[in-house]
Amino acid sequence: MWRWVFLGTVIAPAAVWDLGDIALTVCILPNLLALVLLSSKTRTLMDDYFSRQAWLQQPKD
Repeated sequence: MWRWVFLGTVIAPAAVWDLGDIALTVCILPNLLALVLLSSKTRTLMDDYFSRQAWLQQPKD
């Protein structure tokens, strides 16, 4: 951890932002992959939900 803090004090601010952008991209890629792979399942579930109009059904107490 301390090496990264030291690195941030030595290199140019633009390079620090670039490294941060790269790190965020690496974190985002698995999420984008999951969105693409699960999009058909999500569409199926969403169509089923809206066809039942579940928001109109009141829970019985």
